[in-house]
This record gives sequence, C-alpha cells and structure tokens, in this order.
Amino acid sequence: MCNRLLAFYYPGRPAPCDELCKAQFLGNFFDARVTLERGRNRYMFENVEAAYQAQKFWPFVKEFQSISGEEAFRLSRQLQWDGKALAREADRLSAMRATLALKFSPGSFLARKLIDTRSTFLLEHNSFTGRDGFWSDNSDGTGKNWLGALLMLQRMDLLKGKEEDHWAEWLLSNVHPESGTLTPDWRKVVGLARNALFEKLRTTSSRLGKPSPEAARISKGPQRQLPAPSAQACNRQKAESPEELGTDVPERVQWWSDASERRSAGSKWQPFAQEIGRKLEEAYQAYQSEKGKGQCSYKIGSDPYTVTFARRPMYQVNDQTGNKRDVIRTCAAAKPEVAADNMCGQQSRPSSTSVASAAAMKSVANSTKPQWKWRSTQVGQGWVSFGADENLKIELARSSKQPDVQITIEGRMGTLSFDALEITRPGRPPLKVQCASKL
Repeated sequence: MCNRLLAFYYPGRPAPCDELCKAQFLGNFFDARVTLERGRNRYMFENVEAAYQAQKFWPFVKEFQSISGEEAFRLSRQLQWDGKALAREADRLSAMRATLALKFSPGSFLARKLIDTRSTFLLEHNSFTGRDGFWSDNSDGTGKNWLGALLMLQRMDLLKGKEEDHWAEWLLSNVHPESGTLTPDWRKVVGLARNALFEKLRTTSSRLGKPSPEAARISKGPQRQLPAPSAQACNRQKAESPEELGTDVPERVQWWSDASERRSAGSKWQPFAQEIGRKLEEAYQAYQSEKGKGQCSYKIGSDPYTVTFARRPMYQVNDQTGNKRDVIRTCAAAKPEVAADNMCGQQSRPSSTSVASAAAMKSVANSTKPQWKWRSTQVGQGWVSFGADENLKIELARSSKQPDVQITIEGRMGTLSFDALEITRPGRPPLKVQCASKL
C-alpha cells in the first residue's frame, strides 16, 4: 500500500501542517466559490464551509452568502445554540460530499489539483485537541477524519479508474458514508498518519525551509505502529505553533459596560472590576481561538449576568430579567466616558484604542447627530426613528466603516447592512432604513 501522506487544516489562515504540506486548497475555509441550486434559484457561496452550513440552516441561507468560512462556522454555532440545527449525521455526510463535488467539479483547476494528490492519504489535522473529532483527526489521532475520507472518495470519482490510485480499493472496504460507518482499520491508519505528521512537525520548524508535500510519511503502510510523541515533544510543538502564538492576551485590556439607563450627564461607559474583566478576557480569547462557546457568566453580588460574544466589535450582557446592554473591549490608552456610579465593580484606570473606539463614540454623540429611521416594506408604512442608544450604535458602526451592525428592533435581533440600507432578520421580511440629520 502506498505510504504517502498529505495533511491540511487551513482555518482561514495557514496552520503548521499547511506550511509543511502546502495543501491549503483542501480545507473547507479555502476561498473557492460554490453554487447551490434549489429549484429555479441559485445561491453562490465563497467557500465550502459557508455552503455546507447553509444546507444545515436553510431558512437562513442568505446570511451565509458572501461571508468567510470562519464567519460561517461561528454563525452556525449561534444558530445551533438556538436549537435550529436540523441535520443528522448521515445528512451531514451527504451534504458535505455533494458540496465537495461542486468544489472539485470535473475539469476545474481544483479538480486537477486534487487528482495530483493521487495515491496519497489525505488527513485533516486539527491544531487543537477536542475541537473536532468528526471531520478531522482531533489533533491527537482519535478523530474520524471524515473530511479526508470524502476528499479521497471525490478523487476516486474524478479518476474513474483511468489512473492508478493505491488507496481506492482499500477505501471502498473501510469507508461507508451512506451509513456513516468507518472500520477499525481506517481509524488505525488515521492514528498512524497523525503520528507520522506530528513527528515531522516536531523535527521541522514550520518557519524554516520548504519541505515537500510528501515529506510526512506513514511508515510502510498501516501494519506498523509508530511511537506516540512524548509529552516533551507535544509541549514543543504547541510552543512553536503560530496559532498558539497568535492568541496571546494583551497586557492592558479593559472591559466596559453600557450604563446609559443610569448615567448622569456626560456619562455612559463604566469599567468592569478587575476580576470580572479577567474572566471576560479569558472567555473572549477562548472564543477567538474557537475553543470557547462564545459566552461568559459571572455574578455581581447575587445577581447573575451573561456576556455573549459575536462577530461585531460590540457584545451584549443579559441580566436575570432579560434586559440587554452593550459591552465593549478596549486595549492600550484612551478613555471612554466613565459612569459616575460603579455598578459593574471597582473602577480601574481606562485604556485606549478600543475595538469599538470610545473616542469615536464621543465624537459621534457630539456631532451633527444624524437620525436613523426604519420602515416595513408594506404599503402605507411610515418611517420610524430608532431610539437614542440604537441610533448611536448604528452611527458608530457607520463612522468606523463597518459593513453592517447587529441591532435590536421590535424585540428581535437583526443585521443592518449599510450597502443595501436594509435590516435582515431570521424568519422575517427585510426592513428599509434611511439616515437624516436631526433638526
């Protein structure tokens, strides 16, 4: 049996195995347009991940168009939390296989690149253990590597027996996507492949040299078990990983809560106490590295609160009564307006250069005060002005050149697009928006 191995991951940026094997194009987050047809309608997506997730949450298909793979993955997690995920395991495999067939359509450039991997075992190597044991190898070799299996099946379909593929016959005996089953032999080879890759990553720094895609090998087929890397080797690889290095926590970070309903003149933002701020930052960093669930709960006295992170510069905190307020994260050294009271805990020295700039917020608040309005597409519906807080939030997003902003309207979350000048809401018709200066 051929013993060549090609590993990939590419979570929107090259991972260590991508730098080693140069096979980013195999990843679902890789930019490769895919078009799905439903009846007379055609839906175009920027990558396989967005197209696949849209099939799981079809009522929200338009929200998955024109977004990156990383954004599509995070949006799917938000919808899944709301209980809207519909796909069973067999459906997931069927949808993914159909989507991969579109990405690697016969005669296309990507199809030729996939064919060039003939007789090579394909492994999606996750950079983090415990993140994905279904599509990838789960980083430690215990995962099912279904994405690698489906790619090898797609390659076999493209070859159609015209060219030699040493894995084809063995693959048909050990991988069964129709029933969602994998044999123990498949799982064993996944583990062997992971170990061989890990040893290569351990001995070859991803920042030195340009090893060939075939540098990582499975040692003479699946019969010979390679020794597992030592704990010392694991620690070394983790320390060298660019993804790990990219998740360092900034030295000076401050979290702020909107105290608008309690503010005095000229006051809006107040800092969280240091202990709560540290907890928020840890949860935020976990969310950014896709390890966390995107929420952080804490208490002030006996009152519980939950902060929900999103893909926007502003986040929201819910209290036990269901009330929501905005939260921002700043780092370095300028100062948002600080509330006179101290609802969120002990006041600490503010920092600057906000993700959602507090200085910009003050500038917007003191400017010519544009007023944003919305109306339904129904005939006869008049324009309705946004409240002061939502109006400020919209104008802040516009002034910072964001393409859109999440707002609350009629008790539901929606997304205001500045290009389309409309608000989209899951399961609801869009709303038109306009901007006019206050008199």
